[in-house]
Amino acid sequence: MRRTFEHTADIGLAIEAESLDAAFGEAALALAEVVTGGALPPAQEERTLAVEAGTTTMTVVRAS
Repeated sequence: MRRTFEHTADIGLAIEAESLDAAFGEAALALAEVVTGGALPPAQEERTLAVEAGTTTMTVVRAS
């Protein structure tokens, strides 16, 4: 589940998923929806992204 909300900095994203991997996928889709105005283009390719950090919170911060 994903939704956007007003935030003083940029945008806010609320993400719920069954796993951390799924949460990153939902976050990527949510950001793409914001960028495209909700008109997601069809997927053309898949890419793998590796992010390392000391904590889960910093993993999210570093990936954004």
